[in-house]
Amino acid sequence: MPAHPSASSFNYTIAAVSLNNNYVLLDATDKFSEPDLLPLWCLNGKGRLIEEGGGDWVTIPNNGYKVHINAQLAIDSALNLTGNSLAHKNHYAAYLARNTIKKYSSQQEYAQSIIDNYGVNINSAKHSNLDSLGKTLIEEVEINDGQYVQKAGKHAYFKPVLFPFITKNPFYQETRLYPVETDYPVTYLYTAKIIVPDNVSNIEIPPSAIISLPENAAKFVYQVRKLGNAFTVTWSLTINKCLFVAEEYAHIKQFYQLIFEKQNEMILLSHE
Repeated sequence: MPAHPSASSFNYTIAAVSLNNNYVLLDATDKFSEPDLLPLWCLNGKGRLIEEGGGDWVTIPNNGYKVHINAQLAIDSALNLTGNSLAHKNHYAAYLARNTIKKYSSQQEYAQSIIDNYGVNINSAKHSNLDSLGKTLIEEVEINDGQYVQKAGKHAYFKPVLFPFITKNPFYQETRLYPVETDYPVTYLYTAKIIVPDNVSNIEIPPSAIISLPENAAKFVYQVRKLGNAFTVTWSLTINKCLFVAEEYAHIKQFYQLIFEKQNEMILLSHE
């Protein structure tokens, strides 16, 4: 990174192809990398182009991590949660997902990892464009869970964000002396429509929230809206900045803590 100058850190080589007055950067060591989508260890801001007669600094492209999840769900009178979730993953979200999925011996084994990681029972997980690099990776999950919605007398409660961005706050130390560096900008959008049974007489939803960091470094939006016998959920996270200095640590720690707390808030259903 430019924040860490060194005279002896030229320790990795990639290829640059001149095309239409621009350079396309390539790496042959990772089968899921693409032109201008390099492995994470290459994302150091700039690279030195070495060519006959001289050289120049070339910006390492970073297209970010982009995910859009849309879920269509229903809760029946027995409080079973069913439906489908469709995730569109691009750039480093697709790159990381392909690396993860290929580590499992079967789709069933991968589906079990979703159950273990998120606590939501699913029947299957299917993928489109898994082997088509450069295309959006699409993941379709069939949800069928009789335990996700918890019953308490005439009430039931559950978390509407089934697939959260974080499962804990990664920033747990009180103070930090060094910068916080992330690999890429993030765009993560989760939307859901959840239909509830006709015998539900009242729906209590969490309050909406908009949380921002200074200078448009990051923004989080959370909103739940009632819609007849259903409600919609919008959960949006944008992180534009990849380097936070130590003096900004308290802000980013609090930002992530608020995200963690909001995505764990419950919706309460009251039934007749």
